[in-house]
Amino acid sequence: MLENRSFDHLLGFMKDGGEFGNPDVDGLTGNECNYIDLSDHSKGQICVNRNAVQVCAYDPNHSFNATLERL
Repeated sequence: MLENRSFDHLLGFMKDGGEFGNPDVDGLTGNECNYIDLSDHSKGQICVNRNAVQVCAYDPNHSFNATLERL
């Protein structure tokens, strides 16, 4: 849905340690990827990483009706 990704953005890598790490967190493994173009997989993938610079250029309409339509 392109939304509600706050946990992964803020705490996704928390499970793997570091100063504030917690192995009990069900977070990112670092192997998660999405295709850039679902209809053309040859365009490659964007995968999670600690230094990601890619952003989604599309911000969906957040109204109730628009969300219901996407569902």
